[in-house]
Formats: sequence, C-alpha cells, structure tokens
Amino acid sequence: MRSYALWLLKPWVVALAFKRYINKHGKKLGPYYYENIRDQDGNVKTIYVGTNPHQHPKHRIRKPLFFIILVLILILISGSLLFFMQNKSYIVKKVRLQQPDFNVDQILLKVLVKSTETLQKEIRVTNIGSEQASIKIEASGLNDILQVDSPSFEISPGQTKIVSLNFSTFDQEKKTEQMPGIYIGKLVVQSKKASKEIPAVVEVETKRVLFDLNLNPVAFERKIKQGTDTTIEVKLYNLESIASTNVDVDYFVKDISGNTIVTESETVVVNTQASFIKTISIPKNLKPGPYIFAAEAKFGSSIGTASYLFEVVGPEEETSFANLCKNNVLCLGLSLATVLLLFALMAYFYFFVGAYLYEKFTGMAALPQKARKKKEFEEAEENEETYKPGIFDKIKNKFGLWKKEIDEWKEEREKSKAEKAKLKKEEEIKKQKQEEQKKREELREQQKAEKQKLAEKSRKPSKKLQKFYSLLDEAQEALSQNDVSKINKLYIKESDLYIGMQNREKQEAYSKLMELYKQRNKLLEEKKNRNELAKKDEAIKQKEEFKKQQEGEGSQKEQEKERLKKQKELENQKKQEQQE
Repeated sequence: MRSYALWLLKPWVVALAFKRYINKHGKKLGPYYYENIRDQDGNVKTIYVGTNPHQHPKHRIRKPLFFIILVLILILISGSLLFFMQNKSYIVKKVRLQQPDFNVDQILLKVLVKSTETLQKEIRVTNIGSEQASIKIEASGLNDILQVDSPSFEISPGQTKIVSLNFSTFDQEKKTEQMPGIYIGKLVVQSKKASKEIPAVVEVETKRVLFDLNLNPVAFERKIKQGTDTTIEVKLYNLESIASTNVDVDYFVKDISGNTIVTESETVVVNTQASFIKTISIPKNLKPGPYIFAAEAKFGSSIGTASYLFEVVGPEEETSFANLCKNNVLCLGLSLATVLLLFALMAYFYFFVGAYLYEKFTGMAALPQKARKKKEFEEAEENEETYKPGIFDKIKNKFGLWKKEIDEWKEEREKSKAEKAKLKKEEEIKKQKQEEQKKREELREQQKAEKQKLAEKSRKPSKKLQKFYSLLDEAQEALSQNDVSKINKLYIKESDLYIGMQNREKQEAYSKLMELYKQRNKLLEEKKNRNELAKKDEAIKQKEEFKKQQEGEGSQKEQEKERLKKQKELENQKKQEQQE
C-alpha cells in the first residue's frame, strides 16, 4: 500500500528531504533538513536546505492563491445569475419551443387531382401537452386550391382533432378553374407554444393523360449538401400506345413558398417508354430547407406530372446558445473566469494538496527539485562530515537500473502485444467486410431471381389476351369463308378486349388487331366490287331485252312480268347488302 501511494503521488513529488539532529555540548540541535543531488560528474552530494521546509517561497503564495480561488468562485456565481436574468426570456422561449404541445400525423401532403375534380384528405392534430391548446391552421400558397374546414379550434390534453382538407381545381362562385400543373405551398399549424410547417404539393393533371412521368432518385438519402449534385432517374410512359413521337418535358425546382429556383425544358422522343438521368446542381448559397423537384410531360392538350421532395442542408453550425455567448461580453468574461479558476485549482492541488497527501502517507516532506544553493554541511556546522553514498545506496542504484531495464522490456512487450492485437483486429475487420460483401452479393442474386420470377409471371398471357387470340382464330375462319357480318362482330369484341388490356399486352395485340382490320376492309372492298360488276351485267341484260321488245320478240305481258321479276330480285339483293 505504501509503494502504491508513492507511485500515485509521484507527479507532485519532485525531491525528498531528510532531517538530522546534532548533539553539541550535551544539547540536541535540530532538526536540520538536507537533500541529496547528483552533479554533472555523477557524484551524489548532500545539500543543506534549512530548519523548516514550510518556510519555502512556495508557501508564501498559498493564502493569495486560495483568496484568488474564492474571488473567482464568487465572480462566477454572481456573473451566472446576472447572465441568466439578462437572457431569461430567450432561454425560457427556447425550452418551450423545444417542447411543442401538439403533434400532427403528416409530415408531407402530396395529392393528385384531375381537372374539374375535387379531393378530400384528413389530418389528425393531437394535444400532447398538459393544458388546453388553441390551434390555428393556415394554407400558404394554395389559397385557391386548398380549403381547411376547421381553421381554428381548441383541444384538451390527450384529445385528437380530425381536420378535413378539401382540394379543388375549380371555384364555382368565381367560376374559375386551375390550369394543369404542379402547385407548391405549405400547411402552417401553430399554437401559442410552437409552430409546424408541413410541405404541400398538389399535382393537377388533365382528365386524359397520354404520357405520364415517374421520378426515381438514385441516392437513398433525401438530404443534399449545399454546392453538391444529385441525380434522379426520369421515366416517361406512353399510356395510349401512340406511335413514336416528340414529347415536351419541363423541369423546375421550387421551395415550399412556391419560389422557382431552377427551370429547364427539353424534347424527348418516346415510343413505348423512355428512361434517362437528370442531374440537379445545388448552389452553394442556397438556403437550407425543403425543396421540390417537379417534371411535366406535355403532348397536345395532355399534361402528366411528377414530383420529388428533398432537403438541402448546410455545414454543421454552432448552436444558437453558442452564437449568443460569442456576441455577449458577460458570457465571454464568465468563460475566461472559469478557465482561470481551473488553472488556480490545478496549481493549488499540485503545490499543496499533493504534498500534504504524500507527507501523510510517507511521513517525509516533499520539496521542489530546484533547491536553493546553500552551504554544504561542512560550512554550516562544525565537526560534521559530508554525506557519502554507502554500499546500500550503490545496491539501491543497481536495483533501480535493473528495474528500469525491466520496465523498458515490459513496455516493448506491451507494444508488441498491442501491434499484434491491432493486426488481429484489422484481419477480423477485413473478414467481416468480406462476409458483408458476400451477403450483399447473395441478396443481389436473390433480388435478381425474384425479378426473373416476376418477369416470368408478367409474361404469362391474361384471360383477356387469351380470349382475344381465340376470337382472332374465329375471325380468320370467317375470313376464309368470306363471312363479312361475322367478321364485323368479332372485330368489335376484340376492340373492346384491347381497351381493357395492360400496356404490354396492348403492344402485343395491336399489330394483330390492325392486320384483322385491314383484311376486313379488303374483303368489304372485294364484295363491293363484285356487286358493282353484277349491277353492270344486269344493266346490259336489261338493254338487250329492251331491244328485243322493240324488235317485237315476245309479248308485252311477258316482258312486263320479267321486268317486275328482275326488279324484285334487285330489291332483294339491295336488302341483303344493307343487312350485311
């Protein structure tokens, strides 16, 4: 325990003093304090220190240092109270704002509304405080589109209020209608203690959309730093299987107040669908906060929309309280006083507390290493010999050197162990990374297999497509039999089935349906040509018979009967044609 205490208090002990007594003329004089030092040649010498080690100059500063510590503590207490009184309102306000008394179940409002249509959405506001709360809800930037049924209300603690939000693209009173596009605003919910802003995005599309959009961000994180770039995959779909054509696409970035930051336009050629990458460059001076990247696909009177919410963040800033302290002289003074108090406490502990504890543990006085140069023992006292190191001191020095070598060897062994442990840890980390990479590859393979299964399932024809092909076979048989009426009925049924198919199946069935349509038209033209030839032949026969009548062949009654008979046949033929 004694050796442990010596090692623990070693930082405060610089040199040790020992005391001696002198017997002279029957009297005991002393104690006299001495100190052993080693000169440049390595010789040990004993130096006289004095009769009282507490008379050292370091003890003269004890009372002033203690007084300085007390003054600094009083300054800190009084300054802290004054600082709190000056900034009481700011601190209380911050505490209140950090603890809102209500909660909203929505962090983003994003709706899609067709032209001349309305949509209703609900949000829930819950009182999580301990007092009754007065809530106000206001739609900023969407006054003509969004209407709140309960703009202000009061709720008790623990209660939840359901608020209906009505989105409409037309105003019956003003007889106005919103143009198709993307409208951005915010829903402000506030009480006396706190306020929340919920971004609102309203996409207004035409009733019939020929080309629609989809935005897929490449990065998983929605937060983007100032002065960096982010990429978004834009997919454009041909919903009506229109032939390859040019589509105008407009892009823009807006904040939640509706202010436009960036705009861009381009023309894209689309057959069935198109996919491409757009890069958004965030300016360095752009204010941090939520922003919306939106895209509009325009083709004739058709407008399709898509939007994506992201957040711009700046470099990590100091807390508002730190900024307040930076601009406050009183706060800076308190910080300086705290630093000085720490230094004073360290000095007091170093010079006095450590020495006192060492003296209690060992019973020896601790003195600084730089002793005053006094006269040696031979000059201070008569008949006293200077102290010379004896055998025990030499043995002690050898043991000290041996101990030092052992300590160095232990340090080297600990260093080698630490290096081995470090290498082992690095290998474990490397193995762990390899295992994680294997797991990722296995997950990728599983995802690929699942995608292949989904693709195989999607390739199987639906019931509508199977029925379409069965009707197509019947239509081919009717074509071989020149049955025009049956072909018309089958074509109408196939057209109805085609309208209800998915886009992929439409692409597959479109060519078959068009081929049937062309064959049907060709058959109708051939039949029409045959009817015209038959009419011409009939007219020629009538002319010949008329000539025979003029020449006197046959009686008039028989000619009249034959004429009526042929007229009836013509009428029957026309009826059949009309029915077909």
